[in-house]
Amino acid sequence: MVNLKKLFNIAYKHSALFVLYKTKPGKYVQAYDNYLRKLGVNIVGKSSWIDFTVWFDYLYNLIHIGDGVVISREVVLLTHDYSINNAVYGLGKQMKRGYEIRRQIKIGNNVFIGIRSVICPGTIIGDNSIIGAGSVVRGEVEPFSIMAGNPAVKIGDTREWATNKLNKIKELQESVIT
Repeated sequence: MVNLKKLFNIAYKHSALFVLYKTKPGKYVQAYDNYLRKLGVNIVGKSSWIDFTVWFDYLYNLIHIGDGVVISREVVLLTHDYSINNAVYGLGKQMKRGYEIRRQIKIGNNVFIGIRSVICPGTIIGDNSIIGAGSVVRGEVEPFSIMAGNPAVKIGDTREWATNKLNKIKELQESVIT
């Protein structure tokens, strides 16, 4: 039987977070971080932004997020994989029970993850990295990497990229605190 009180509390929390998301982004960031921590997500420091539409796999305790992280709209964080079951069926065999591979996701400090990216089980994203929109990331991403594509491949270095942008855009130079 469904526990209606529990269901109501979840719906209320989601509604309240959504209102903050739309009206008071600063308060939303803090409230959503706290909510995710209660679910079991390990958030170090405080994130800069985790969008309300990010899909967290149900194994919350396997997700680690560093300080100053931005996770854009509709990003998917997967911590489990059932695909081996279907592969075995394809061999004409059957598993005794569903087999699930569970792996952590670790997102370093100061990481930006673009819209609609998928972070696969076992992925480690190094500090100061950028994941381009729509990327499918699997494995280890070195610090200061710019990754893009499906599968994601390294296309640049964030230090070089930022230096080039600062050199080209006077407005950016004026906004940097040294």
